[in-house]
This record gives sequence, C-alpha cells and structure tokens, in this order.
Amino acid sequence: DLGANGIGAVGAQHIAKALKVNSTVTQLDLARNDIGDLGVQHIAEALKVNATVTRLDISCNDIGDEGLLHLASALAANATLTNLNVLKNDLTEAGACALVAVANSKPNQIKSLCGIAADATSANLSSINLDAADAV
Repeated sequence: DLGANGIGAVGAQHIAKALKVNSTVTQLDLARNDIGDLGVQHIAEALKVNATVTRLDISCNDIGDEGLLHLASALAANATLTNLNVLKNDLTEAGACALVAVANSKPNQIKSLCGIAADATSANLSSINLDAADAV
C-alpha cells in the first residue's frame, strides 16, 4: 500500500520502471499521491507489459482525460488487470467513455473501474464524497 505518500509523477515514473520487470506484485494502491496525467502515463506504459498486477487503485490523483486515455490504451493491451479504481479524479465523459469502452470489450477480464468487486453484494460509498463525474 503506497497510498497517500506524496509520490507524485516522478515517483510514479520510478514505480512504473519496476512494474515493467515485476513478476510478484499483484495489487498496487497509489491512491492520494497526486501523480496526475504524467504519472499515470508512466504507469499505463508499464501496464502494457506487466503480467502480474490484477488490482490498481489510482483514485484521488488529479488525473484528467489525457491520463485516462493513456490508461485506456494500456488496458486494451493488458491481459491481467481485473480491478481498477479511478474514482475522485478529474473525469469527464470523454475519459470515462474511453475506459468503459475498453472494459466492455473485455467483459471476462475487467470486473470493476471503481474499486468495487464484481461479486460484491453491497458497497458503502458514503464517506468518499463522489462527484457527478464519478457516476459515469
């Protein structure tokens, strides 16, 4: 869990380098690290070749459409990521639609884009102050 550690875009770049050769890490929490579009671009490039990460939390990172488009491209190439949490970022309809399109093209792989497991029977979202864009 690397959440809320002030990693920023530079730290995300270093994590991405490690992810490219990683063969053991399956879950990565980068929430609340202010990685922004540049940081998620580095993570997205790593996900294109990473074959072990199944869960990624990048919520609350000031990621906008530019970063989400890079992430959508990575998801299209990735064969292992099943759960992605992108809540509380600067989502617009364009970025959200790009992610949803990839998820819909891989229904047997991608189970969640908001951190809720596909088999969950309930979810308490009351304490995370969702914005309208998070509902997309």
